[in-house]
Amino acid sequence: MRRLKVLFFLVNIFFIQLIVQTHWKRAAESSEVHVNLLGQPCLLSGPYDDSTLNLIHSLGPAQLYPNLSNLNQPTGTEQIVRALSKIQNPKNLPALLDRYRERLTRRLQQQQRFIQAIRSKTPSVSLLKLGKEFIRGPEMKKFESLLKQKTGVNEQLFEIFNDSIEPDPEADFHRAIKQLQIQYNCSFEESEPTAETPGRQSD
Repeated sequence: MRRLKVLFFLVNIFFIQLIVQTHWKRAAESSEVHVNLLGQPCLLSGPYDDSTLNLIHSLGPAQLYPNLSNLNQPTGTEQIVRALSKIQNPKNLPALLDRYRERLTRRLQQQQRFIQAIRSKTPSVSLLKLGKEFIRGPEMKKFESLLKQKTGVNEQLFEIFNDSIEPDPEADFHRAIKQLQIQYNCSFEESEPTAETPGRQSD
């Protein structure tokens, strides 16, 4: 019995030492990197090396999401292709970000299909087929009604489509980095009052 107590005591000591060593190792590996977020300088910090922190930042919504405000510009498609390439093939990325990556991949691929449809030889036919795959209920009737107008409705069609496909996974990204103990430290500067509006304060 005494031997068992001694053995149990030694095992406990071992695990305590292991936990302490792991904690101090992670603390020692904690890093800070200078990044740019929404046009402002920030520090990104967490218990990972510089390259991992920079990789996580590069895959964040503010850095990765394509600008699809003008669907007629080829840059939108190019940005989607680049974003898909980055999000599908990262190395040494923490597994907690897998859900964000998978959901964003689906959303980008679906947006890519919409752009391909409006640039096809028969956009109305292609968009109707795509709409039936993703859009349900009253929104599909609205989608079909807009399609009959033929021109000047791409943005409205895209808005309906976007609301029906894989939801924006931005919240998954922020949830994951919080669990990873990674945080942004930014000091966003407020715009100074202009001469035309003296004394006006920003909201």
